[in-house]
Amino acid sequence: MIERIRPKLIVSYNYIHIVPKDVIEMMPNRIVNLHISFLPYNRGFAPNIWSFWENTKKGVTIHEIDAGLDTGAIICQKELFFDENKETFRTSYDKLQDAIVELFKENWDNIVSGGYEAFCSAEKGSYHDKKDLKRLLGGQEMDYDEVISEWKKRMARERRS
Repeated sequence: MIERIRPKLIVSYNYIHIVPKDVIEMMPNRIVNLHISFLPYNRGFAPNIWSFWENTKKGVTIHEIDAGLDTGAIICQKELFFDENKETFRTSYDKLQDAIVELFKENWDNIVSGGYEAFCSAEKGSYHDKKDLKRLLGGQEMDYDEVISEWKKRMARERRS
């Protein structure tokens, strides 16, 4: 289909599948991903949860897709700050979604024209998959409306016992 329609750009947003290598090769530097973490931190699954659990930078990133998982060159990003005593995972997730949409709108012209200078972070960052979250939760269900600071305290107690 991509060979037939020859798009100028492909945008991935909340896409849970890995883009095949042959598609990436057909569209070099022309597939971008909107990711709700401050890359290179919290690549992969549930970045919002991991940013609080591991106390890493929080934010949103638009990056080129390469063969790795959230490892492509960064086009633009924005750091966000949250009050863990007031925010829940639901409210923080909603704010991250709003921020990534706004960042995309603000940078659309440069993204579509290729008029940006992408960069690779010198930091190693972190990666988590779905299994990592299952291990962290230890079989418990996630309450997305729980205040984040209370969740962190509860999780720390449960991990100690």
